[in-house]
Amino acid sequence: MGSSLQFPYLIIMSHKLLSLGLLAVVAGSLLSCKKDADVSPAVCYSGRVVAYTCMDGMLIEVTSAFPIGAPATIRGASGDSLLGRNLIAVVNTSDYGRMNSVGLTLHFTAVNDPNRQHSGFTCLAADGVKGPVPRLVLSNVGTTACGPGPR
Repeated sequence: MGSSLQFPYLIIMSHKLLSLGLLAVVAGSLLSCKKDADVSPAVCYSGRVVAYTCMDGMLIEVTSAFPIGAPATIRGASGDSLLGRNLIAVVNTSDYGRMNSVGLTLHFTAVNDPNRQHSGFTCLAADGVKGPVPRLVLSNVGTTACGPGPR
């Protein structure tokens, strides 16, 4: 008779454990999701050009005061290396060719346009970064602090 009481108890306990496990997975997923940072076209951001790839265009490490980017790595000859912790990809890189110099500090305004998420370049190699880097359209770009009106 003892074994007949254990069987229903084991079924109930396994369902409770399964439910708790599922709850833990869902909660962990929700807590680990990174909400996309709000990008405001009224804010003057600044950052340093850290790289250029055909797939992503100009890559800027935005000043930590403005957490609008994401961490990303890039593949190198000796393996992957961290490119930045607050990185953005510039969709309209071709508009700023002369400013595409690694190490240059830029000041800019930005928007996240869901209709403009590709640089338009045709790339023969998959040279993009690894990570959920926001793809932004920049404007008012310059080497001095943002001022009123376009540059």
